[in-house]
Amino acid sequence: MSPRPELAVVVGAYNPIPCDTSISLADVYSPDSASSIDENEPRLSDGTPVQNCATGPWKNLLLVAAQRQEIDRIWLTADMPASIAASSQDGLGADILARIADHPAPDVPLPVANIIIDMAAFGDDDGYSSADYFDAVSFSFVGLVDDALQASGYQTVLTYDRPWTGGASDLTYILTPGGNEETGDGTGMGPPYWSSAQELPADLLALLDPANHPGPVFLHPVFGVPEAGNWADVRGRFGMPGRFSYRNPTLTSSDEYQTSLVTSLPVTPDGDVLDDAPMRPITPESATLLGHSMLLRSFSDFNGLGQLANFVSEDEVPQDRVVASGPLLLPGPIDVLQERSAPYIVTDGQGRFIWLVSQLHHQAFTYLMSQAIAQTSNQPAVLDEPVFAHVWSGPQTFVLAYDNTDVVLNLPFDKGQLIDITVYDVHSNPVREDLGVPYGGPLRASLNKYSLMVVEPTRG
Repeated sequence: MSPRPELAVVVGAYNPIPCDTSISLADVYSPDSASSIDENEPRLSDGTPVQNCATGPWKNLLLVAAQRQEIDRIWLTADMPASIAASSQDGLGADILARIADHPAPDVPLPVANIIIDMAAFGDDDGYSSADYFDAVSFSFVGLVDDALQASGYQTVLTYDRPWTGGASDLTYILTPGGNEETGDGTGMGPPYWSSAQELPADLLALLDPANHPGPVFLHPVFGVPEAGNWADVRGRFGMPGRFSYRNPTLTSSDEYQTSLVTSLPVTPDGDVLDDAPMRPITPESATLLGHSMLLRSFSDFNGLGQLANFVSEDEVPQDRVVASGPLLLPGPIDVLQERSAPYIVTDGQGRFIWLVSQLHHQAFTYLMSQAIAQTSNQPAVLDEPVFAHVWSGPQTFVLAYDNTDVVLNLPFDKGQLIDITVYDVHSNPVREDLGVPYGGPLRASLNKYSLMVVEPTRG
Protein backbone atom coordinates (compact mmCIF):
# COMPACT_ATOMS: atom_id res chain seq x y z
CA MET A 1 0.00 0.00 0.00
CA SER A 2 2.93 2.33 0.50
CA PRO A 3 4.50 4.29 -2.38
CA ARG A 4 7.54 2.05 -2.14
CA PRO A 5 8.02 -1.38 -0.60
CA GLU A 6 9.11 -1.38 3.01
CA LEU A 7 12.45 -3.12 3.45
CA ALA A 8 13.47 -4.81 6.66
CA VAL A 9 16.55 -6.58 7.93
CA VAL A 10 16.13 -9.47 10.36
CA VAL A 11 19.10 -10.16 12.61
CA GLY A 12 19.82 -13.27 14.65
CA ALA A 13 22.91 -14.58 16.44
CA TYR A 14 23.19 -17.87 14.62
CA ASN A 15 26.98 -18.05 14.67
CA PRO A 16 29.35 -17.36 17.54
CA ILE A 17 31.79 -14.53 16.88
CA PRO A 18 34.79 -14.69 19.21
CA CYS A 19 35.48 -11.47 21.10
CA ASP A 20 39.19 -12.28 20.91
CA THR A 21 40.03 -11.07 17.41
CA SER A 22 43.00 -13.46 17.23
CA ILE A 23 40.50 -16.35 17.22
CA SER A 24 38.59 -17.01 14.01
CA LEU A 25 35.44 -18.99 13.33
CA ALA A 26 37.70 -21.66 11.88
CA ASP A 27 39.27 -22.05 15.32
CA VAL A 28 35.86 -22.45 16.94
CA TYR A 29 34.56 -24.73 14.21
CA SER A 30 37.58 -27.00 14.46
CA PRO A 31 37.48 -30.55 13.05
CA ASP A 32 37.48 -31.92 16.59
CA SER A 33 34.34 -30.05 17.62
CA ALA A 34 32.41 -29.42 14.41
CA SER A 35 29.78 -32.05 15.21
CA SER A 36 29.15 -30.98 18.80
CA ILE A 37 29.65 -27.21 18.92
CA ASP A 38 27.46 -25.31 21.36
CA GLU A 39 26.51 -22.05 19.66
CA ASN A 40 25.49 -20.51 22.98
CA GLU A 41 28.76 -21.47 24.72
CA PRO A 42 31.36 -21.91 21.96
CA ARG A 43 34.66 -23.59 22.79
CA LEU A 44 37.93 -24.39 21.10
CA SER A 45 38.77 -27.99 20.27
CA ASP A 46 40.64 -28.36 23.58
CA GLY A 47 37.54 -27.25 25.52
CA THR A 48 38.67 -23.68 26.23
CA PRO A 49 35.60 -21.39 26.47
CA VAL A 50 35.36 -18.63 23.86
CA GLN A 51 33.54 -15.44 24.75
CA ASN A 52 30.84 -14.81 22.15
CA CYS A 53 30.56 -11.30 20.73
CA ALA A 54 27.85 -12.21 18.25
CA THR A 55 25.78 -9.21 19.29
CA GLY A 56 28.64 -6.77 18.72
CA PRO A 57 28.94 -6.57 14.92
CA TRP A 58 25.15 -6.33 14.53
CA LYS A 59 25.20 -2.57 14.85
CA ASN A 60 28.07 -2.34 12.38
CA LEU A 61 26.17 -4.43 9.84
CA LEU A 62 22.90 -2.61 10.48
CA LEU A 63 24.53 0.75 9.87
CA VAL A 64 25.69 -0.43 6.44
CA ALA A 65 22.34 -2.03 5.62
CA ALA A 66 20.33 0.99 6.65
CA GLN A 67 22.39 3.38 4.54
CA ARG A 68 23.07 1.27 1.46
CA GLN A 69 19.72 -0.52 1.19
CA GLU A 70 17.39 2.14 2.65
CA ILE A 71 16.17 -0.20 5.38
CA ASP A 72 12.90 0.96 6.98
CA ARG A 73 12.81 -1.23 10.03
CA ILE A 74 15.06 -3.55 12.02
CA TRP A 75 13.84 -6.76 13.63
CA LEU A 76 15.87 -8.58 16.25
CA THR A 77 15.04 -12.27 16.51
CA ALA A 78 15.05 -14.20 19.77
CA ASP A 79 15.76 -17.75 18.68
CA MET A 80 18.68 -18.34 21.00
CA PRO A 81 19.99 -16.96 24.28
CA ALA A 82 22.45 -14.69 22.51
CA SER A 83 19.62 -13.19 20.46
CA ILE A 84 17.39 -12.84 23.50
CA ALA A 85 20.14 -11.05 25.38
CA ALA A 86 20.72 -8.69 22.48
CA SER A 87 17.06 -7.89 21.84
CA SER A 88 16.46 -7.22 25.51
CA GLN A 89 19.58 -5.11 25.94
CA ASP A 90 18.52 -1.82 27.44
CA GLY A 91 18.41 0.90 24.80
CA LEU A 92 19.77 -1.27 21.95
CA GLY A 93 17.19 -0.07 19.42
CA ALA A 94 17.75 3.56 20.31
CA ASP A 95 21.51 3.01 20.15
CA ILE A 96 21.26 1.58 16.64
CA LEU A 97 19.06 4.44 15.46
CA ALA A 98 21.39 7.01 17.03
CA ARG A 99 24.39 5.56 15.22
CA ILE A 100 22.49 5.56 11.92
CA ALA A 101 21.46 9.19 12.49
CA ASP A 102 25.14 10.07 12.93
CA HIS A 103 25.82 8.99 9.34
CA PRO A 104 23.18 10.47 7.03
CA ALA A 105 23.46 9.08 3.51
CA PRO A 106 24.63 11.64 0.93
CA ASP A 107 21.97 12.38 -1.67
CA VAL A 108 24.22 11.32 -4.52
CA PRO A 109 23.16 8.48 -6.84
CA LEU A 110 25.63 5.66 -7.39
CA PRO A 111 26.36 4.19 -10.83
CA VAL A 112 24.42 1.00 -11.55
CA ALA A 113 25.96 -2.41 -12.25
CA ASN A 114 23.55 -4.96 -13.76
CA ILE A 115 24.33 -8.57 -12.84
CA ILE A 116 22.64 -10.87 -15.38
CA ILE A 117 22.25 -14.56 -14.53
CA ASP A 118 21.92 -16.63 -17.71
CA MET A 119 19.42 -19.26 -16.51
CA ALA A 120 20.24 -22.09 -18.91
CA ALA A 121 17.83 -25.03 -19.07
CA PHE A 122 19.73 -28.26 -18.49
CA GLY A 123 18.29 -31.44 -19.97
CA ASP A 124 17.83 -34.89 -18.52
CA ASP A 125 21.10 -36.08 -20.06
CA ASP A 126 23.27 -33.24 -18.77
CA GLY A 127 24.05 -34.81 -15.42
CA TYR A 128 23.08 -31.54 -13.73
CA SER A 129 19.80 -29.76 -13.09
CA SER A 130 18.85 -26.12 -13.58
CA ALA A 131 18.05 -25.92 -9.87
CA ASP A 132 21.53 -27.18 -8.99
CA TYR A 133 23.04 -24.59 -11.31
CA PHE A 134 21.01 -21.76 -9.77
CA ASP A 135 22.00 -22.85 -6.26
CA ALA A 136 25.66 -22.95 -7.25
CA VAL A 137 25.52 -19.50 -8.82
CA SER A 138 23.45 -17.87 -6.10
CA PHE A 139 25.44 -19.29 -3.19
CA SER A 140 28.98 -19.03 -4.57
CA PHE A 141 29.12 -16.45 -7.31
CA VAL A 142 26.51 -13.73 -6.86
CA GLY A 143 27.79 -12.65 -3.44
CA LEU A 144 31.38 -12.65 -4.67
CA VAL A 145 30.51 -10.56 -7.73
CA ASP A 146 28.21 -8.22 -5.79
CA ASP A 147 30.94 -7.53 -3.23
CA ALA A 148 33.50 -6.79 -5.92
CA LEU A 149 31.21 -4.39 -7.78
CA GLN A 150 30.13 -2.52 -4.66
CA ALA A 151 33.77 -2.19 -3.60
CA SER A 152 34.32 -0.28 -6.85
CA GLY A 153 31.48 2.12 -6.09
CA TYR A 154 28.49 0.58 -7.86
CA GLN A 155 25.01 -0.25 -6.66
CA THR A 156 23.86 -3.54 -8.14
CA VAL A 157 20.63 -4.77 -9.73
CA LEU A 158 20.02 -8.44 -10.52
CA THR A 159 18.16 -9.70 -13.61
CA TYR A 160 17.72 -13.06 -15.29
CA ASP A 161 18.49 -13.84 -18.94
CA ARG A 162 18.26 -10.25 -20.17
CA PRO A 163 19.49 -6.76 -19.25
CA TRP A 164 17.82 -4.48 -16.73
CA THR A 165 15.12 -2.24 -18.23
CA GLY A 166 14.54 -0.01 -15.19
CA GLY A 167 17.15 2.54 -16.25
CA ALA A 168 20.62 2.92 -17.68
CA SER A 169 23.33 0.46 -16.61
CA ASP A 170 26.85 1.78 -16.17
CA LEU A 171 28.35 -1.73 -16.07
CA THR A 172 27.04 -5.17 -17.11
CA TYR A 173 28.16 -8.45 -15.57
CA ILE A 174 27.04 -11.73 -17.19
CA LEU A 175 27.13 -14.99 -15.23
CA THR A 176 26.64 -17.80 -17.75
CA PRO A 177 27.15 -21.60 -17.58
CA GLY A 178 29.69 -22.13 -20.36
CA GLY A 179 31.27 -25.56 -20.19
CA ASN A 180 33.67 -27.92 -21.86
CA GLU A 181 35.38 -27.12 -25.16
CA GLU A 182 34.70 -30.44 -26.88
CA THR A 183 30.97 -30.87 -27.48
CA GLY A 184 31.27 -34.40 -28.88
CA ASP A 185 27.90 -35.83 -29.89
CA GLY A 186 25.90 -33.22 -27.99
CA THR A 187 25.03 -35.37 -24.98
CA GLY A 188 25.86 -34.20 -21.51
CA MET A 189 28.59 -35.87 -19.50
CA GLY A 190 28.05 -34.35 -16.09
CA PRO A 191 30.21 -31.84 -14.26
CA PRO A 192 32.17 -30.01 -15.47
CA TYR A 193 31.46 -30.90 -19.10
CA TRP A 194 27.93 -29.64 -19.88
CA SER A 195 27.20 -29.42 -23.57
CA SER A 196 23.52 -29.06 -24.46
CA ALA A 197 22.99 -26.04 -22.18
CA GLN A 198 26.33 -24.29 -22.53
CA GLU A 199 25.55 -21.99 -25.47
CA LEU A 200 25.77 -18.23 -24.87
CA PRO A 201 22.44 -16.72 -26.04
CA ALA A 202 22.70 -14.37 -29.00
CA ASP A 203 21.19 -11.41 -27.11
CA LEU A 204 23.83 -11.74 -24.38
CA LEU A 205 26.58 -12.15 -27.00
CA ALA A 206 25.39 -8.85 -28.51
CA LEU A 207 26.25 -7.07 -25.26
CA LEU A 208 29.93 -7.68 -26.02
CA ASP A 209 29.70 -5.43 -29.08
CA PRO A 210 30.42 -1.79 -28.12
CA ALA A 211 28.18 -0.70 -31.00
CA ASN A 212 25.20 -2.41 -29.35
CA HIS A 213 25.80 -1.84 -25.65
CA PRO A 214 27.90 0.56 -23.58
CA GLY A 215 30.62 -0.89 -21.40
CA PRO A 216 32.22 -2.06 -19.37
CA VAL A 217 30.95 -5.62 -19.74
CA PHE A 218 32.23 -8.69 -17.87
CA LEU A 219 31.62 -12.23 -19.11
CA HIS A 220 31.92 -14.86 -16.37
CA PRO A 221 31.54 -18.47 -17.58
CA VAL A 222 30.98 -20.64 -14.51
CA PHE A 223 32.08 -23.94 -16.08
CA GLY A 224 34.69 -22.91 -18.65
CA VAL A 225 34.93 -21.42 -22.14
CA PRO A 226 33.49 -23.69 -24.87
CA GLU A 227 34.77 -23.62 -28.44
CA ALA A 228 31.57 -24.13 -30.45
CA GLY A 229 28.56 -21.94 -31.29
CA ASN A 230 28.66 -18.33 -30.13
CA TRP A 231 31.66 -19.11 -27.97
CA ALA A 232 33.82 -19.23 -31.11
CA ASP A 233 32.88 -15.55 -31.59
CA VAL A 234 33.74 -14.85 -27.94
CA ARG A 235 37.18 -16.40 -28.29
CA GLY A 236 37.90 -14.30 -31.36
CA ARG A 237 36.82 -11.07 -29.66
CA PHE A 238 39.28 -11.68 -26.83
CA GLY A 239 42.17 -12.77 -29.03
CA MET A 240 42.05 -16.39 -27.89
CA PRO A 241 42.52 -19.39 -30.21
CA GLY A 242 39.63 -21.57 -31.32
CA ARG A 243 41.07 -24.43 -29.28
CA PHE A 244 43.51 -24.21 -26.40
CA SER A 245 46.56 -26.39 -26.80
CA TYR A 246 46.63 -27.83 -23.28
CA ARG A 247 45.05 -31.27 -22.82
CA ASN A 248 44.13 -32.12 -19.24
CA PRO A 249 45.34 -35.72 -18.88
CA THR A 250 42.89 -36.53 -16.08
CA LEU A 251 39.82 -35.42 -18.05
CA THR A 252 40.75 -36.44 -21.59
CA SER A 253 39.32 -39.86 -22.32
CA SER A 254 40.52 -40.43 -25.90
CA ASP A 255 42.73 -39.04 -28.64
CA GLU A 256 39.72 -37.35 -30.24
CA TYR A 257 38.40 -35.80 -27.04
CA GLN A 258 40.08 -32.74 -25.55
CA THR A 259 39.54 -30.28 -22.73
CA SER A 260 41.78 -27.70 -21.12
CA LEU A 261 39.63 -27.54 -17.98
CA VAL A 262 41.37 -27.75 -14.63
CA THR A 263 38.91 -28.36 -11.81
CA SER A 264 38.98 -28.89 -8.07
CA LEU A 265 35.87 -31.07 -8.47
CA PRO A 266 37.18 -34.64 -8.72
CA VAL A 267 35.64 -36.35 -11.76
CA THR A 268 36.52 -39.27 -14.03
CA PRO A 269 37.31 -38.78 -17.74
CA ASP A 270 33.70 -39.83 -18.41
CA GLY A 271 32.31 -37.09 -16.21
CA ASP A 272 31.37 -39.14 -13.16
CA VAL A 273 31.78 -37.24 -9.91
CA LEU A 274 33.97 -38.97 -7.33
CA ASP A 275 31.85 -38.16 -4.30
CA ASP A 276 34.27 -39.63 -1.78
CA ALA A 277 37.39 -38.05 -3.27
CA PRO A 278 38.75 -34.81 -1.77
CA MET A 279 38.68 -31.56 -3.70
CA ARG A 280 41.81 -31.02 -5.75
CA PRO A 281 43.34 -27.55 -5.49
CA ILE A 282 43.85 -25.76 -8.80
CA THR A 283 45.66 -22.75 -7.30
CA PRO A 284 48.20 -22.34 -4.51
CA GLU A 285 46.91 -20.89 -1.27
CA SER A 286 48.43 -17.54 -2.17
CA ALA A 287 50.60 -15.84 -4.77
CA THR A 288 51.86 -12.44 -5.87
CA LEU A 289 49.60 -10.90 -8.50
CA LEU A 290 50.04 -7.40 -9.91
CA GLY A 291 52.78 -6.80 -7.36
CA HIS A 292 50.73 -7.76 -4.29
CA SER A 293 50.62 -10.95 -2.26
CA MET A 294 47.04 -12.23 -1.90
CA LEU A 295 45.02 -15.34 -1.12
CA LEU A 296 43.72 -17.33 -4.10
CA ARG A 297 41.66 -20.29 -2.93
CA SER A 298 37.98 -19.59 -2.39
CA PHE A 299 36.41 -19.88 1.05
CA SER A 300 34.46 -23.12 0.71
CA ASP A 301 33.30 -25.90 -1.56
CA PHE A 302 29.98 -26.53 0.17
CA ASN A 303 28.09 -26.29 -3.12
CA GLY A 304 30.17 -29.06 -4.70
CA LEU A 305 31.73 -26.94 -7.45
CA GLY A 306 34.94 -25.54 -6.08
CA GLN A 307 37.22 -23.77 -8.55
CA LEU A 308 37.48 -24.33 -12.29
CA ALA A 309 39.68 -22.73 -14.92
CA ASN A 310 40.75 -23.07 -18.51
CA PHE A 311 44.51 -23.34 -18.73
CA VAL A 312 45.59 -20.98 -21.49
CA SER A 313 49.32 -20.74 -22.09
CA GLU A 314 50.74 -17.24 -22.04
CA ASP A 315 51.68 -17.38 -25.73
CA GLU A 316 48.07 -18.12 -26.77
CA VAL A 317 46.78 -14.65 -25.82
CA PRO A 318 48.44 -11.32 -26.73
CA GLN A 319 50.06 -9.94 -23.61
CA ASP A 320 48.32 -6.58 -24.00
CA ARG A 321 45.02 -8.45 -23.60
CA VAL A 322 45.92 -9.98 -20.22
CA VAL A 323 44.59 -7.94 -17.27
CA ALA A 324 45.96 -10.31 -14.62
CA SER A 325 47.60 -13.71 -14.58
CA GLY A 326 48.44 -16.11 -11.81
CA PRO A 327 49.48 -19.67 -11.04
CA LEU A 328 47.41 -22.77 -11.80
CA LEU A 329 48.20 -26.25 -10.54
CA LEU A 330 48.03 -28.63 -13.51
CA PRO A 331 47.67 -32.38 -13.04
CA GLY A 332 50.70 -34.40 -14.03
CA PRO A 333 51.87 -37.99 -13.84
CA ILE A 334 51.27 -39.91 -10.61
CA ASP A 335 49.11 -37.13 -9.14
CA VAL A 336 51.97 -34.62 -9.19
CA LEU A 337 50.75 -31.04 -9.58
CA GLN A 338 52.76 -28.73 -11.83
CA GLU A 339 52.53 -24.98 -11.24
CA ARG A 340 52.14 -22.92 -14.41
CA SER A 341 51.26 -19.28 -14.97
CA ALA A 342 48.08 -18.50 -16.89
CA PRO A 343 45.75 -15.56 -17.57
CA TYR A 344 42.95 -15.08 -15.03
CA ILE A 345 41.21 -12.13 -16.76
CA VAL A 346 41.48 -11.20 -20.46
CA THR A 347 40.18 -8.03 -22.16
CA ASP A 348 39.25 -7.20 -25.75
CA GLY A 349 40.82 -3.76 -25.31
CA GLN A 350 37.40 -2.08 -25.63
CA GLY A 351 36.08 -2.37 -22.09
CA ARG A 352 35.06 -6.04 -22.31
CA PHE A 353 36.50 -8.67 -19.97
CA ILE A 354 36.29 -12.43 -19.57
CA TRP A 355 37.22 -14.57 -16.56
CA LEU A 356 39.18 -17.75 -17.28
CA VAL A 357 39.09 -18.89 -13.64
CA SER A 358 35.65 -19.39 -12.09
CA GLN A 359 36.24 -18.07 -8.57
CA LEU A 360 39.03 -16.93 -6.31
CA HIS A 361 39.36 -15.97 -2.67
CA HIS A 362 37.35 -12.84 -1.91
CA GLN A 363 40.55 -10.86 -1.40
CA ALA A 364 42.00 -11.67 -4.85
CA PHE A 365 38.69 -11.61 -6.74
CA THR A 366 37.65 -8.19 -5.45
CA TYR A 367 41.06 -6.65 -6.02
CA LEU A 368 41.43 -7.97 -9.59
CA MET A 369 37.93 -6.77 -10.44
CA SER A 370 38.77 -3.28 -9.18
CA GLN A 371 41.88 -3.20 -11.37
CA ALA A 372 39.93 -4.29 -14.46
CA ILE A 373 37.21 -1.69 -13.85
CA ALA A 374 39.86 1.01 -13.42
CA GLN A 375 41.07 0.27 -16.96
CA THR A 376 37.76 1.58 -18.30
CA SER A 377 38.00 5.00 -16.63
CA ASN A 378 40.47 7.75 -16.00
CA GLN A 379 40.22 7.19 -12.25
CA PRO A 380 42.53 5.02 -10.11
CA ALA A 381 41.12 1.80 -8.72
CA VAL A 382 39.25 2.23 -5.43
CA LEU A 383 41.27 -0.63 -3.92
CA ASP A 384 44.89 0.44 -4.10
CA GLU A 385 45.86 -2.81 -2.35
CA PRO A 386 44.11 -6.13 -1.64
CA VAL A 387 42.06 -6.05 1.55
CA PHE A 388 40.46 -8.51 4.00
CA ALA A 389 37.21 -6.56 4.16
CA HIS A 390 33.86 -5.99 2.56
CA VAL A 391 33.90 -2.53 1.00
CA TRP A 392 30.98 -0.39 -0.15
CA SER A 393 32.55 2.70 -1.71
CA GLY A 394 31.19 5.99 -2.97
CA PRO A 395 30.49 9.41 -1.47
CA GLN A 396 29.88 7.46 1.73
CA THR A 397 32.22 4.48 2.13
CA PHE A 398 31.93 1.54 4.53
CA VAL A 399 34.72 -0.95 5.20
CA LEU A 400 33.77 -3.97 7.33
CA ALA A 401 36.90 -6.01 8.10
CA TYR A 402 36.58 -9.78 8.32
CA ASP A 403 40.20 -10.08 9.46
CA ASN A 404 42.96 -7.76 10.63
CA THR A 405 43.85 -5.75 7.55
CA ASP A 406 45.47 -2.63 6.13
CA VAL A 407 43.28 -0.52 3.86
CA VAL A 408 44.42 1.84 1.09
CA LEU A 409 41.50 3.42 -0.79
CA ASN A 410 41.14 5.95 -3.59
CA LEU A 411 37.81 7.63 -2.83
CA PRO A 412 35.67 10.07 -4.89
CA PHE A 413 36.63 13.19 -2.94
CA ASP A 414 38.42 16.26 -4.22
CA LYS A 415 41.84 17.01 -2.79
CA GLY A 416 41.34 19.14 0.29
CA GLN A 417 37.63 18.26 0.65
CA LEU A 418 36.72 17.92 4.32
CA ILE A 419 35.74 14.39 5.35
CA ASP A 420 34.90 12.46 8.52
CA ILE A 421 36.56 9.13 9.33
CA THR A 422 34.95 7.01 12.05
CA VAL A 423 36.10 3.54 13.09
CA TYR A 424 34.01 1.24 15.31
CA ASP A 425 35.52 -1.78 17.06
CA VAL A 426 34.09 -5.31 17.32
CA HIS A 427 31.77 -4.10 20.09
CA SER A 428 30.58 -1.24 17.84
CA ASN A 429 32.25 1.38 20.05
CA PRO A 430 33.93 4.31 18.24
CA VAL A 431 37.71 3.97 18.51
CA ARG A 432 38.68 6.65 15.99
CA GLU A 433 36.92 9.88 15.05
CA ASP A 434 38.78 12.17 12.66
CA LEU A 435 36.20 14.85 11.89
CA GLY A 436 36.62 17.57 9.29
CA VAL A 437 40.01 16.44 7.98
CA PRO A 438 41.06 17.33 4.41
CA TYR A 439 41.19 14.43 1.96
CA GLY A 440 44.71 14.18 0.59
CA GLY A 441 44.75 11.19 -1.72
CA PRO A 442 44.70 7.48 -0.95
CA LEU A 443 43.19 6.93 2.49
CA ARG A 444 45.19 4.58 4.69
CA ALA A 445 43.98 2.79 7.80
CA SER A 446 44.69 -0.34 9.84
CA LEU A 447 41.56 -2.20 10.94
CA ASN A 448 41.07 -4.99 13.45
CA LYS A 449 38.85 -7.97 12.79
CA TYR A 450 35.10 -7.14 12.72
CA SER A 451 35.73 -3.41 12.95
CA LEU A 452 33.90 -0.95 10.71
CA MET A 453 35.23 2.23 9.10
CA VAL A 454 32.91 4.92 7.75
CA VAL A 455 34.29 7.67 5.48
CA GLU A 456 31.95 10.45 4.38
CA PRO A 457 31.71 14.17 3.69
CA THR A 458 32.11 16.05 6.94
CA ARG A 459 29.00 16.53 9.03
CA GLY A 460 30.32 19.93 10.18
